[in-house]
Amino acid sequence: MFLRRAAAWAVVGGTANSTYGDEHERRMDAMKSAFAQDAADVERLFSEKPILVRVGAQEYLLPRNHLTPKGAAERDTVRYSYLAFYLFLPDYGGYTKDNWQEGAFHEQLIDVMTVQPVDKNAKSRTTKGEIVPASPASYGEPKAQFQNIRRLLEKTPSLHLAGLEGHRAVNHPSVKTITWVGTRANGEFFFFRSPFAPGEGPVPGVQYPHCRVRYYSEKEDLYIAYAYKQQHIERWREIDTRIWQKIKEWRQK
Repeated sequence: MFLRRAAAWAVVGGTANSTYGDEHERRMDAMKSAFAQDAADVERLFSEKPILVRVGAQEYLLPRNHLTPKGAAERDTVRYSYLAFYLFLPDYGGYTKDNWQEGAFHEQLIDVMTVQPVDKNAKSRTTKGEIVPASPASYGEPKAQFQNIRRLLEKTPSLHLAGLEGHRAVNHPSVKTITWVGTRANGEFFFFRSPFAPGEGPVPGVQYPHCRVRYYSEKEDLYIAYAYKQQHIERWREIDTRIWQKIKEWRQK
């Protein structure tokens, strides 16, 4: 009886393994096919031709390979609610026929997710139902936003790196996020976060650690949000400066 059961289990197990193997092969074949199609599309549609992006009353003229590696089919003029683009270290260029393959996981990618004007005269409703002017923190003013979280951070920064002061969270030792405070090249205060301090990672659940930056610039009169791999944190000021240089270079009005 035992031998018959063992033989039956072997047949069932072999069938299951065979089914899994077949499914795995099908998925791999589908992935290879999709990659080959993407490669063919990039080869056919790659373009550095300028594209005009309208955001409200503002206009930006930039090479379309800063938006997508397959931009030849895009219209020459588009209207978006915000400007978003990609840069690649070390030269802050756009997509090429070689660097598109890793997508969002590219080690040198700077993902500029949002550049847009803000309405500082906007109104908001309080919990009592009153209509009041929107607070500066609500549109990204960095000093106001930092004051809102100041009580959650250590009073004296325990980390110093490349002109930044790093504050750990207080009373929450399990929270490894670091809030970095610095001064931009144009003299403005700003802060950003990284998931952990350099040399202290990794953190469970954080497979691709990024520095995430979001703020409103009074001098530029724009709100911006961007991210880059944490390994480049010591280049924070250079990255911030070069992003704004691109924006100014591309802006038409």
